Amino acid sequence: MSLKKRFKVKKLDSTNLMILFLSFSNLIANALNIISGLFVARWLLPNELGTFSSFTIFTGYIILVQLGIPSAISRELPFYLGTNDKDHAYKLTAVSQFWQKLLSLGVLIIGIIISLVYLYLGDYLYASGIAVVSLMAWQALYVTKYLKILYRTNKDFNKLSWIKLINGVSAFATIILVWQFGFYGLCLRAVINILIDFVVTYYWRPIKVKAYWDKISFISLIKLGLPMYGVASVYGLWPLIQRTLILTMGGSTALGLFAIATMVEAGMKTVSSSLSSVMYPTMTTQWGKGLKLNQIMKKLKKPFGLSFILLAAVIPVGWWLLPFFIELLLPNYIEGIVAAQWMLLVGLLSLTNVFSNVYNIVKDQKNRLICYLSGFTVWIVSVFGLKLVNGFKLEIFPQAMIPALIIMALLNFLYINKKWDFNNNIND
Repeated sequence: MSLKKRFKVKKLDSTNLMILFLSFSNLIANALNIISGLFVARWLLPNELGTFSSFTIFTGYIILVQLGIPSAISRELPFYLGTNDKDHAYKLTAVSQFWQKLLSLGVLIIGIIISLVYLYLGDYLYASGIAVVSLMAWQALYVTKYLKILYRTNKDFNKLSWIKLINGVSAFATIILVWQFGFYGLCLRAVINILIDFVVTYYWRPIKVKAYWDKISFISLIKLGLPMYGVASVYGLWPLIQRTLILTMGGSTALGLFAIATMVEAGMKTVSSSLSSVMYPTMTTQWGKGLKLNQIMKKLKKPFGLSFILLAAVIPVGWWLLPFFIELLLPNYIEGIVAAQWMLLVGLLSLTNVFSNVYNIVKDQKNRLICYLSGFTVWIVSVFGLKLVNGFKLEIFPQAMIPALIIMALLNFLYINKKWDFNNNIND
């Protein structure tokens, strides 16, 4: 019996069009999320919003237990589909599902137990916060790091776009809970949106396999994924470390004020995340089909150029409008305006990080690590340098990210030009 039959697989069927549609859905979803966030910020004081955000910081650290399995399957699934070795692709998917289910349920159960202890002790705030953290960790480990990775083809991206729109609508519709119940409404809203995200993502999942344990496959995924994930974490943990530093240096109020900058960053990253989520699996599939890397990279030039022009046009308008907007609608968050303005530039420069996907495609984690460590070092030195000169201000965090992203972009450019001769169209 073939693996396709054994695992009962059901797989559903121009790249630029997908990027456009995914960007559009991301734009609408993020617009709804930003509007929702603005209402939340208007109804909650910075200290209350910062308290909730301080709980969610734990989620970022908890999901480090994944050991890189999602990173491996995100590379191997489109690669083996590209080589037409579907049986092996489905087997690895089944093993990945087994691991992510095990981790996510384990974290959820432990979190609920801790939450119940706080509930018994009468600490309702911590009981609610930890319950939300455990559910967010479950969502990150199973929904985000397994189910959404299955969406690898153009048709799949179409459904993923609809999922983003549904999530955006649900996030907007549930803001009434914050108005009614404050902090606890924020917790309830998070739970409802997590469950909606799970239901639609699970229902539309393009590859359906039964969870399956295979030691050899698991070890092969670990060997590939752990270095990838370890290196990616150097970059992926930046927002988490940034929030931790803000909380440590300025307290929950400062973390709440920084929410405006975070919303701006999310809006700016709409295009870059769409570009990356489509181009990464597309380039990996083409690599599996035997295309040369210089040919693959050339396909990225046009969508990247259009995306860069779009974001660059947004910056002067956003920089001018933000102060009027915040002063009019969110007077309690005026101290976060300057940080939000600088975050516009961060959003533009973050677009260049799409080129770092190349390291995963060719399995070169050493140079990827050099790139990320260089950027992180520049960032952390810049943060403390700016703090030493200007004291603690929220804007030092996005300001420090600008030289870091420029360094990373230069390293990516040098790596690409060293490894591939675009003019002579030669090897990798």
